[in-house]
Amino acid sequence: MFTLKIGHVVPFSVIKALPDYDAYLVIIAGSQVLAVLPKKYAFMPYRVGDAAFAAVFMIQQPRVVLTQKNHQFFKRILEGIISPLLADGRIRLKRVAVVSEARFAKAVVQSLCDEDPVAICLPHMKEMKSYTNYTVTLIRYAERPEEMVTNSLAPAPADKIRRVIHWSETNNADVYVDRSYVGYFLGKNGSNVACASKLLGMPIKIIPIA
Repeated sequence: MFTLKIGHVVPFSVIKALPDYDAYLVIIAGSQVLAVLPKKYAFMPYRVGDAAFAAVFMIQQPRVVLTQKNHQFFKRILEGIISPLLADGRIRLKRVAVVSEARFAKAVVQSLCDEDPVAICLPHMKEMKSYTNYTVTLIRYAERPEEMVTNSLAPAPADKIRRVIHWSETNNADVYVDRSYVGYFLGKNGSNVACASKLLGMPIKIIPIA
């Protein structure tokens, strides 16, 4: 019996566009289950017959809604791609975040055996292109909040950060950066710092200094 669960990644084929709903009607591969992929949850336009992957976002019988833009989609894909490292107990995938206005995701990876977690994951990351055209930035886990904040702002240049203050009472951070590099840390429409804030569960403020 075919069972769907929220968060699971499934392959699908597009049957037709649904102009009235601004969505695609799709069939989940290996089943007779029909689902809807809203265009706002798709990372590219599709045509009839196109095949791809998406996560189950909502199940309200008889309606199943898919998404390619939430953290569960990227988390499940990453878990599959780096499964040999997870199975060997070399790394842990701790958190994944994505924001709606960005075309990228961030994922925190932690080493469990004194290795660079990003370095050992990178050879596997080329497989992401089979599932998404978004960029996934791997973030090294750190115990110190200040270091974790610095890491979370990658790919902005860490050497342009002058100081990080983590306010433990309110769990927020102020990041002082070279004025000419503020745009790198903010990202387009503030998407980089917004994704970092979501990843860490704390407000991060970028403060330019001369």
